[in-house]
Amino acid sequence: MLTKRLMMFLTVATVLCALAGTALAAESWATDPKTGAKVGFVHPFYVLTAASWSGPVADGKAEGSGTLVATVRAGKTVYTIQVQGEMHAGLLNGKASGKWSDGDTFEVNFMNGVGEGRGFMKYASRGGRVYEGDYSNSLPNGHGVYKEANGKVIYEGEWKDGAPVTRPLLDKVLGIPWGATEDEVKKAMLARPKTSLQWSGKEDNATVQRFWGPFNNEDHWITAYFIDGRLFLVEITRLVPEAKLDEAMAKFEAVRKGLTERYGPPDEEKGKYMDTVLCWYWPTKYAIRVLVDRLANANPPVFGLRLIYMEAGGYLKYEEKSAPASVKSEY
Repeated sequence: MLTKRLMMFLTVATVLCALAGTALAAESWATDPKTGAKVGFVHPFYVLTAASWSGPVADGKAEGSGTLVATVRAGKTVYTIQVQGEMHAGLLNGKASGKWSDGDTFEVNFMNGVGEGRGFMKYASRGGRVYEGDYSNSLPNGHGVYKEANGKVIYEGEWKDGAPVTRPLLDKVLGIPWGATEDEVKKAMLARPKTSLQWSGKEDNATVQRFWGPFNNEDHWITAYFIDGRLFLVEITRLVPEAKLDEAMAKFEAVRKGLTERYGPPDEEKGKYMDTVLCWYWPTKYAIRVLVDRLANANPPVFGLRLIYMEAGGYLKYEEKSAPASVKSEY
């Protein structure tokens, strides 16, 4: 099922991984039912659904120093954020520190609800990795350093919109732009040598086209997913029998090497051997994930080496049409 695969693929907070927003950010507001204080939140995807504020209130809005607990929703997933800091006219202004309910912590300066200036973020969701440096539009912008939990530097240098400036944009996959129509994707894929359309139909709330053809000089299943008729996810899968699992892991390492050469070290790496998962992120935009997993009900056992490319906006549209919202732990 598509839902199971996508939930295995990412958590929304990790992919968007921004404190507040970008140039496309919008304000959403909630009222503390106890104090009547109105609180605002700025983000391109997350919507504020509930808030409590422990500090002063002026003109009906949170004002001054206090603790904010905000519940935000993106797609079908709900998170809470606890923040200590300064508010002005209902928005964070000045230095603030906080914690997401997935364990990620931050300290950054805010201006009208948007992170600006020097900042720090520790990603519990990435095994304790840390970013420290400049922020603009609530994303790493300017000079910054990204480190392992043990202090080993992964990348130090200039950042743009949450990613190293050395990382090329993922505005296309297999030469096809995100948001392409089903007809455009079908035409582009069938123009590839020795590629055929094997199946098309619906899986959950997405439309699917599944092709068989070469990728990196070997035949793979190449599956395109559409929401509202637009491309938002591509999964490239190589099936390997259990007896050849070592071969699959060798291919996994080759994929790691190729992606690292193109996009730099992965932003997230967890697990060992066949449990290893690699992720690259362009916050609020795109993501890549690489993993090996066992196909359910396959007899004899078969493993899939998966390379998944995703466009964040389309993924959230898919989530909105899927299961009801679920809370990812609260304070």
